[in-house]
Amino acid sequence: MVTLLLISLFLATLSFAENVAIPDSSLSINATTMSLIPPMFDFDTEFAKLSKTCLSKEDYEQLWNNTVHHALARIYNRYLIKAALEIIGRTEMRTTLNFSPHFSWKFWGHRVFEEPGKIWPSESELASATTIEAYYNLVEPPYVISNPFMFRLEKVMTPAVAFLDTRFPFIRAYFRRSFEEIRQRDGGEINRKLVDNMIHKFEEVLYKFSNELAKSPSFDYSDEKSENCDG
Repeated sequence: MVTLLLISLFLATLSFAENVAIPDSSLSINATTMSLIPPMFDFDTEFAKLSKTCLSKEDYEQLWNNTVHHALARIYNRYLIKAALEIIGRTEMRTTLNFSPHFSWKFWGHRVFEEPGKIWPSESELASATTIEAYYNLVEPPYVISNPFMFRLEKVMTPAVAFLDTRFPFIRAYFRRSFEEIRQRDGGEINRKLVDNMIHKFEEVLYKFSNELAKSPSFDYSDEKSENCDG
C-alpha cells in the first residue's frame, strides 16, 4: 500500500515536470558543458570518491529540477542517475564516431510489449543499413529502465546530466578518453567493427560507474546506507 502511494505521488510530480520547458535539444553537448571538463584527471582517485559521495537534500531536489521532494528523489535516484550516465556515455560515443547528437529513447519494455519474442535487430534490418550511422542506430543498446512509470524520466534528464557534469566532470572525460583510445587502437577508420567495439566499451564503462555509485549511500537507497550520509 505504501509503495503504491509513493508511486502515485511520484507520477503526480513527474506529470507536473512534463510541463517544465526543457527542450530535447538541450540534451546535446554545448560549449558551456564542455568547459566544465578539466583536461586531466587522476581517474583512480576520482573513482574512489564516487563510493563515498554524500548528497544533501538540496542536491537531491536539484537533480530532479526541483520537481520532486527530496524524500521521493532519494528513493528513485538510482534510476535517474543510471539514465543520466547512459546519456553522457552515448553522447561521447556518438561524438567520437562523428555522428549527430541524436537521442532515440528506446526502452527494453517497449520492445517486449510491442514485438514479444523478436530478435532485435533482425539480420535483414542490419543488412539494409546503408551507412555506418544507420547501423549504429540499429545496434545501439536500448535504455534498460523497464518500469512503465519511469518512462517520463526524459523530462528531468537535462538537470540530472548537468548535475553530473558539474559535480563529477571526470565521468564524461573518462567516457571520452575510453572511446578515443578504442578509435586510435582500431586505426581511426569508422566502420561496423569500430561501432561494435565502442558499444562494448560503453557497456563496460557504464557498469564500472554504476557499480561504484551503487556503493554510495546517496545513490542506492537503503536504511542501512542512509545512516552513513548526513544529507
